[in-house]
Amino acid sequence: MKKQFVALVVLFFCSTVTFASDDSAILETVERSARAWLELTDTGRYKESWSDASPQFKAQQSEADWTKTIQSIRLPQGTMEVRYIAAAGYAKTPSGFSDGDYITLKFYTTFSKSGLASEDVTLEKLTDDTWLVAEYEIN
Repeated sequence: MKKQFVALVVLFFCSTVTFASDDSAILETVERSARAWLELTDTGRYKESWSDASPQFKAQQSEADWTKTIQSIRLPQGTMEVRYIAAAGYAKTPSGFSDGDYITLKFYTTFSKSGLASEDVTLEKLTDDTWLVAEYEIN
């Protein structure tokens, strides 16, 4: 009986560690994807950022509308100096989105003209397990 209990405890501990490790790997993948997309906006490659976004993002606005909107938001900020991830949150179908898996990352970013800003990047998991930007907000 004691051996069975020890085996169950070890099995539980191993499965917990594996789960935590999987979550960490997913978060790293999502953060890498978000930072790559943000680099496109940081360097003024707005058309590419629209092209590299999720189908849901593209359905909300045309490439021309996105380019106009992001230019009006980002150009006054100046160049990006430093970006730190502050928080991450998972949601299954947040309000305003279609059914799916989403992770929102909050970044604190310093810009040369405007100083500190908060950026929220929501990424959507696609059927091929890639994560693409579904929404971007800056405050």
